[in-house]
Amino acid sequence: MEINEKNRNIFLAIILIIAFILLFYLIIDWLSGLESSTTGTIIAAFAALVGVLYAQWQAKSREIAEGHREQKIKLYNLYFDIIEEFMDNAKSSNEDINESELPEELKKKFIELNRGLIIWASPKVIRTWLTFRKNAGTDNNINILC
Repeated sequence: MEINEKNRNIFLAIILIIAFILLFYLIIDWLSGLESSTTGTIIAAFAALVGVLYAQWQAKSREIAEGHREQKIKLYNLYFDIIEEFMDNAKSSNEDINESELPEELKKKFIELNRGLIIWASPKVIRTWLTFRKNAGTDNNINILC
């Protein structure tokens, strides 16, 4: 009988849960054998350790998000530059623009935008961008170049 990856992961999760419960009971049993002041001290130390680890995790997550913020701002500014360029072109001519008529600079901006979205955008934004690219290519408008 062949076990697929999903069943294997479920089996491993169940084993880990059982091991965690057994470990928890062993620790409780060990703590119940100690003096109450020692047990209180150990529990307080453990709670403090968990609190410090959580605070460190939060600080690191915030630091990473702040580091990405500058790159995301550049990316979304590029997006708005492209939109403004299209709006300016739309004001000057009422015709649909073909890919071959796009200025080379605008083509490079699309490529840069696509790469930036893949790196910095959230999964929801990436899915929306892919939907936009697919729809733009099928409506005989601008075929997104990347």
